[in-house]
Amino acid sequence: MKIEFLGTGAADYPRDRSGDNGTPFYMRRYSSALVGDSLLIDPGPHIYDYEEKLGRPGMFRGVTDIILTHSHGDHYDPKNVIRLCEEAGRTVRFYADEHAFAKLGGAAVPNLETVPVKAAVPFEIPGYGIMPCRSNHDLFFTGEQTLNYIVTETQSGRSFFYGADSGWIVYDTWLLIKKAKPNAMIFEATLGDKFPGDDRIFGHTSIPMIEIMMQTVRAQHGTADDCRYYTTHMARTLHGTHEETAAALAPIGAVPAYDGMIIEI
Repeated sequence: MKIEFLGTGAADYPRDRSGDNGTPFYMRRYSSALVGDSLLIDPGPHIYDYEEKLGRPGMFRGVTDIILTHSHGDHYDPKNVIRLCEEAGRTVRFYADEHAFAKLGGAAVPNLETVPVKAAVPFEIPGYGIMPCRSNHDLFFTGEQTLNYIVTETQSGRSFFYGADSGWIVYDTWLLIKKAKPNAMIFEATLGDKFPGDDRIFGHTSIPMIEIMMQTVRAQHGTADDCRYYTTHMARTLHGTHEETAAALAPIGAVPAYDGMIIEI
């Protein structure tokens, strides 16, 4: 099962892709991923920038299904959902909390089928089984349920957990992870090494928090024996270079993803 990281940055990366405002830093797009050629996780603002910069026109025309973690603007651009459906020329299914659908503007979108999802209620799409998991993020008071996902390839039975955005993994999600025993865990690492003292830990994750969760997951045999650990959603203002983040994660056995990174699960 192939996962291609289309973006690995948090919301403090600029929307404008044209430059760095005079200060050099490692550039990341907003976090998004493509599973195989057909499953898109988070249709954010930069997916078509990725297509353009890599010289791969039409790379999203094979997308048949979209799953959304939550409706924050760095993860969800309704205009790109509409564009994807226009270019597909056939039905595209969009799985999300029902609150996200209102941001499409209310009018029917040609070729789009919206499917409300609930945490812990699995569903099937062509080639994959999807388990939505409750995440620990900050849209509760809007009524929206924020989600992480366990994605299992039907043919191979191999799976991964996609954990952006979320602070500490909540207990019911842990039980779903332990049952699935994924072959890869993709944590968000928004906060870098900021811990403790930063109240964003209640909705995001730092490297020390990831270390604690990884130690527990391993001790409790909650993942497959060959499980690998990755990070995404890394804040520009809370991380150094990619190499510096890689060095910080190496002692705990995790690898930071980068835009364009492809992994096989």
